[in-house]
Amino acid sequence: MSAGSPLSGRLPAASGQSSSPPINGTAASGLSFPGANLTGTALSGATGPTATTVGQVMSVARADIEKNECVLLNLSTSYIGPANTAVIARLMINNKAITALDLSCCDMGDTSGVLLFDCLARNTVLESLAVSGNMLTAAAASACATFLHRTKTLKHLCLSCNFIGDEGAAALAAGLKVTAAPISFVSVRNNGLTDLGVSALLDVVKEPTNSVTSLWVQLNPDVSAAMLQTVLDVMVLKCPKQPEPPAKAKKPKKKAKKN
Repeated sequence: MSAGSPLSGRLPAASGQSSSPPINGTAASGLSFPGANLTGTALSGATGPTATTVGQVMSVARADIEKNECVLLNLSTSYIGPANTAVIARLMINNKAITALDLSCCDMGDTSGVLLFDCLARNTVLESLAVSGNMLTAAAASACATFLHRTKTLKHLCLSCNFIGDEGAAALAAGLKVTAAPISFVSVRNNGLTDLGVSALLDVVKEPTNSVTSLWVQLNPDVSAAMLQTVLDVMVLKCPKQPEPPAKAKKPKKKAKKN
């Protein structure tokens, strides 16, 4: 995926303030369809995706997954739809190579979203997942919570621009509470949350034993400024401290020469 605003599903590095994504087709070997490649204007034009181009994307994607060699699968903004998302989901069950998966803006919907999380719960290598802009609701968030309970490898989760609401946030909080994965980043930006949903997440991630150091909850209009500030304060306290620079050795004073 090309670098850009976290609003469109980009996953940042360990710090929540960074916009540099760990999933990036130019930074990792593997399959990627960014910008003007297969998912360019032909897939995102005014008339929507064309069957021929979607077929090309799926053909290449399926071949690469089955080779079990590429580490990045980026189908963001490919609008492949629910049926094709289900194909990708099932292929990911036994894949041992892909550690970064971006299915943002794939028009998957809840049914395929639930299936995706069910399949990924059986995957043993995935570290970064982006499913932004897919019309996911609390039902998919509940399936995601089960995925979080079973995964031991996930580090980054981006659910921006969906419709999970407070019910979905509470489900995610339950998953984050019991996960054994080293998750450091979670984004639920623009998901119809209120202070209630954000509070449920914050109660879990603020615990010293929880690995999340970056929680993105912006662009939820019903979340108060006070709650946003509270989240920021907690995340600042949880961010790993940079090591102190080594002290410079003092130069020995030169002895004055005797006349």
